[in-house]
Amino acid sequence: MKYIFTTLILFLVSLNIFSQCPVGSIEVKVVLTTDNYAAETTWQLKDKFGVVLMSNGVLTNSTTTTSTICVTSTGCLTFVINDSFGDGICCNYGAGSFQIYVNNVLQTNHNGQFGGTYTYYFNCGPGESCQTAIAVNTGTYTAPGNEYFYKFKPAQVGLYTVSTCSLSSCDTKLWVYENCTGPFTTNNTGTILYNDDFCGLQSEVSGALDTSKTYIVRVGSYNNSCTGAINFAINYQGPISGCTTYSACNYNPLATIDDGSCVYYPSPLCTAPDLTIVQPQFISSLSLGTVNAGAGDCRVTESCLNGYGVRTVINFDTYIKNIGTQDYYIGDPGTNPGQFTTNNCHGHAHYEGYAEYRLYKPNGQAIPIGFKNGFCVLDFDGCPDGGTPKFSCGNMGISKQCGDIYSAGLDCQWIDITDVDTGNYVMAAKVNWDQSADALGHFESNYQNNWAQACIKITANASGQKVLPY
Repeated sequence: MKYIFTTLILFLVSLNIFSQCPVGSIEVKVVLTTDNYAAETTWQLKDKFGVVLMSNGVLTNSTTTTSTICVTSTGCLTFVINDSFGDGICCNYGAGSFQIYVNNVLQTNHNGQFGGTYTYYFNCGPGESCQTAIAVNTGTYTAPGNEYFYKFKPAQVGLYTVSTCSLSSCDTKLWVYENCTGPFTTNNTGTILYNDDFCGLQSEVSGALDTSKTYIVRVGSYNNSCTGAINFAINYQGPISGCTTYSACNYNPLATIDDGSCVYYPSPLCTAPDLTIVQPQFISSLSLGTVNAGAGDCRVTESCLNGYGVRTVINFDTYIKNIGTQDYYIGDPGTNPGQFTTNNCHGHAHYEGYAEYRLYKPNGQAIPIGFKNGFCVLDFDGCPDGGTPKFSCGNMGISKQCGDIYSAGLDCQWIDITDVDTGNYVMAAKVNWDQSADALGHFESNYQNNWAQACIKITANASGQKVLPY
């Protein structure tokens, strides 16, 4: 018996099953084989709060690397891999792949076909990841802490709210997604609804949801500042009423109940949307920063950056409000393909004509320096002017008296001034720059207010670095 036991131990050791980590920890190992363009590939291992625990170094040649770390045995872990060219690491330019092991037990063996980014969750308990989201209905629930996921399938079509208002006291945030593809960032990237600080430090989102979809509700807080449980509620606000006749000038594509409000051209009661950019927020958000673009970076291909390497950029917010008397309806690529384009590096549907960013010389000569296609246009600001939020990334638009905000922290919310000469300029942001009608044929009532501008002076310090003394 002693011989058999010793032999078993030696066999297990030969398989390297035992972790080299302390008690209470697990060993995580990432094995990466790149394609022929290794510099395009980056990955990070994060804990459930988004803290980066391990990442790959700079790779220049096709290679296989192994990275190992000991982490606490409890808590969800996230592995995020990115390819800057947007074509994964297999198979047109080399046979790349990656494997993840926990205590030398294989968790995933991925063939490297993932497009621009791929997220893998493991070691996750119920609700700790999108894949382990907890099913909920309407009602009030308690998330044990930051970063918990819930799945919600509406029982009926209509307007719903998800809220922490009057339910929690810490600085909460809410995200709503249509799938688990991620990435799950701290901002609105990939969401259909998102909010931070709707009612004081608490949050609330509102939008039209459909019974054919299962939505992912993510509950968290600003900088993971909530130290205890977070209470939240999902409530059905009722069906959306409005004009349901398509030929009417005030047709509401989201309405399921006709409220008798339909009017028809050439009635003077026919109204129009009116988009404008909030200039004070545009000016106050201006800041100088840098962006590093690797080989094949989609941001260069899509004209967000004018070259590779470290680029100097001016970041800013674009806050678009609909101050008109009619919704600006966009829809989605499936029902309104003419409003979108997939002729871009990532192949994702972009709403055309969303915004254009430019510099003008004192003589009025324009420098085409930035371009923004909207990956999502929605009622993002909570409608402080009295509107009713109903549009989301799943069914895009901006309701009357509501607004959409692309914050300075998002990709392409900048202009690239790396190659711009020093001097005085007028910086401008334009919305609906091609003056197109919305998906229902509604043109704006006024195009003279579709822009915001700021006078800037670009200088350079003794080291040749760009400086921006406004």
